[in-house]
Amino acid sequence: MFLSLDTGEFLKLDSVKLKVNDETVAAHLYTERQAKALQRGGMQRLHIGNLKTGEHEVTVFVEGIGPDNRAYKQAATYQLQKDTDTAALEVRIRDRSSDYQPEVAIVEWE
Repeated sequence: MFLSLDTGEFLKLDSVKLKVNDETVAAHLYTERQAKALQRGGMQRLHIGNLKTGEHEVTVFVEGIGPDNRAYKQAATYQLQKDTDTAALEVRIRDRSSDYQPEVAIVEWE
């Protein structure tokens, strides 16, 4: 599970919490330096683990300072159908200019 950040205008990242099947597996508070490294194109490895084959629910909670310097919280959920192959997921946080809000999504790598 990785995290990428393509924001700057609409979100100042503060923290991320990751749950798999309602169990917290990762939580991170970001310093200004870490957030800037992510904004420059870096990726953070949030979690590495083994999951049994079958269906799993992955949820990420993102907190920070959003538009107009207001507190921002958003969650995204992904239903993972795990088979015997390796699966890699990415939490993508990016600015969405259509409504001037940050967007949080979980995507599976091919």
